[in-house]
Amino acid sequence: MKASFRIACFVLMLPTALLTGCALEPTIPGLEPNLRTLRAWEGGRRPLADNQITALNQFTVALLRNRKYSQANLFSHKLLTLSRRDLGREHPETLSALNDIAVLYYMQGRHNKAKPLFKRVLAARERVLGRNHPDTLLSIDNLSKLYQSQGRYGKAAPLIARVTRAKERALGRDHPEILLDLDNLAALYEMQGRYDQMEPLYLRVLAARERTLGKDHPHTLGIINNLAVFYQSQGRHDAAKWLMARAGSKKR
Repeated sequence: MKASFRIACFVLMLPTALLTGCALEPTIPGLEPNLRTLRAWEGGRRPLADNQITALNQFTVALLRNRKYSQANLFSHKLLTLSRRDLGREHPETLSALNDIAVLYYMQGRHNKAKPLFKRVLAARERVLGRNHPDTLLSIDNLSKLYQSQGRYGKAAPLIARVTRAKERALGRDHPEILLDLDNLAALYEMQGRYDQMEPLYLRVLAARERTLGKDHPHTLGIINNLAVFYQSQGRHDAAKWLMARAGSKKR
């Protein structure tokens, strides 16, 4: 399963190519102003407000999204150093900068370096922001994605379940993001052979999508197909045949 990463709250890093000689492609806007801001901050000539540091974090995210890894590496480490110096090691913006470095390592396939950073950020966010803060949930989700990429589904599943429970309280049971999380969790259970936990999730997602999207929507039909394939693999041929016929009739 290929994990798609949620890079930090896209209020995270803004950039600076950080060092002389670090040229960025023009697809990333605002490089020179951000470089000047970072250098002024580094030299102590101009203190920055939190929203300015947030903007710098956002720029780092832009670099990551554009896969400018060498520039993101230089910039994010410099930003982390300055954030620690002036804001403290557990300030939310400092933790965002550290999270982005973890994301960088993850995107480069350096999981052994990413995992301890993700865990450190998660522990700090739980202390500073609380267990159900959106940034804390983002950290849990990022760690679960790393475990999924490593095939450690037993470690990933409880993290996804925790995030889903917290988001349900804020968004409601039928919110599209909740249904997507449940769909992913069901897939993890299926890969582990935990069919007794998988099937109820698929059925719940199917019922919710029928209510919110309608019986003919592609997402609804996709869940029907998943269930039909599962029933077929379990020898429950009548149930599979009925679902496949239903899905087929809807597509025509």
